[in-house]
Amino acid sequence: MSFTEEQLAAIKTVEPMVCVSAGAGSGKTTILIERIAYLLAHAEHWEDGRPGLDRIAAITFTEKAAAEMKARLRRKFREAPRPDNPAEMHFWREMERQVDSARVTTIHAFCASILREHALRIGMDPEWGVLGDAEAQQVAEQCVVETLHDLLAQEDEAALRLSVEISRKQLKQALLDMLARQWEFDAARDSKGYTDATALCDHWEAALPEIEEAFLGMLRHNQEAASIMEDLAACDGDCADDSDKREIQRRACLDLFSDITQGKDNLAGRIRDYLAAFPRMSGSKTKWSEDTFQKVGDLLKAARGFLRDRCLSPEWNPEHEARAAQMTCDFHHVLEQVTVACRAVRRQQSSFDFEDMINETLHLLRSNTAVRERVAESIRFLLIDEFQDTDERQLEIARLLAGTAHGPDLFIVGDAKQSIYYFRGAEVSLFKTVIHDSNNPLYLAKNFRALPDVLHFVNDFFSRTGLLGAVETYQPMEVFRAPMGRPCVECFFPEETSCKQTATEMRKQDARFVALRIREMCSPK
Repeated sequence: MSFTEEQLAAIKTVEPMVCVSAGAGSGKTTILIERIAYLLAHAEHWEDGRPGLDRIAAITFTEKAAAEMKARLRRKFREAPRPDNPAEMHFWREMERQVDSARVTTIHAFCASILREHALRIGMDPEWGVLGDAEAQQVAEQCVVETLHDLLAQEDEAALRLSVEISRKQLKQALLDMLARQWEFDAARDSKGYTDATALCDHWEAALPEIEEAFLGMLRHNQEAASIMEDLAACDGDCADDSDKREIQRRACLDLFSDITQGKDNLAGRIRDYLAAFPRMSGSKTKWSEDTFQKVGDLLKAARGFLRDRCLSPEWNPEHEARAAQMTCDFHHVLEQVTVACRAVRRQQSSFDFEDMINETLHLLRSNTAVRERVAESIRFLLIDEFQDTDERQLEIARLLAGTAHGPDLFIVGDAKQSIYYFRGAEVSLFKTVIHDSNNPLYLAKNFRALPDVLHFVNDFFSRTGLLGAVETYQPMEVFRAPMGRPCVECFFPEETSCKQTATEMRKQDARFVALRIREMCSPK
């Protein structure tokens, strides 16, 4: 099999940290398989000169992907040895036998293996069980209900205040939602700001300008803002008098939206200044055509609504904010009691859910140097696939291991455009930050899967629309395959209907159309 220079670099580069941004169809899984085989074939990259699959850990996001990697490793190892070299034959046969027990697995299974090996250190039975999603939800609901009942029976002040502010049903759901994102609570639980409502309120007020500017910076990717700017720019030259008040307002508004879409600094003050300078629209109809005068007016009205409702935070209300801060502290107190109860039940049952596995592993590696060193020294190379779907906890686990003396070299590969697990806490910004901070990131941009016409369409579409702007600056994929000489892109526009459809119904309609179209294309003429 032949490889491009970029692919060979991803396969053979051996450094403490190797970062690869691999676009769709670039041969990412093949690169991982070839890299593992390359590392095993070159003893000079091992401190003791003894390569072994048992000292390579490869983490991917799903069990299906892990099973596929193992199957491909078996095939690769079977094909690797030269028939005239008995020692080589023996080595690769041994590697093939090790595949079943190899640490080619999901992050949860990787963490589970660490926790089982060190279960006694964390006060757990080594044979602890795994709670499924339904069982974990049942435990969480039980703990929330019982903890709230006990706190109210004890006349806990925080619980009593919350029960007055919101309904029991709302409080229960809020606690369950936060338990599902336990790592966020753990990150904040040691903050003194959550025990003092006055201090928390002061912190909010001091942080508000910075938060507002950070939010406004995100609007550079907002399609509505870009559309308003383009429509305002399209009216250049439509007014016969540059000194007309409506024309002056249009130009000021255009400048402001231009700065918003460019992500410029100090936008909050400029937005407030604009709204104060132009409290209403004016201008002379005689300086415009009738249609254009009204069109610009509608645009300025839409722009004002966007600036007022989408860009600025409400005016600071000390009374409301003090009340919110007290509720936040009270909620934090109750959630901590619920968390303690959940952990007690799980330890009593000798069980973890999937989130517990990551949280407990991270806590163990942070707090126990001996365990961290033992785990790190047992791995020579740590490879992480689909890194764009990694969250802060998983990244810290990898860094703790790689940052330990005699710990593993770290290899990460991903594609920001393919991040799909935000709802599970994945943060594509982590991948972008790691790539940006890497000394020599590698890029695999050539697509070996799609036809040229498809790639040209995709490249043009995302370059023009900027729809991926919030994820990354779009880098066009390079063509590898030869064109087929016939249309490869079809657009499906569902028929308009007077009946309102749900999202599920629309998805079914789309799927039905695609299935019928594929059957039509594959049927004999």
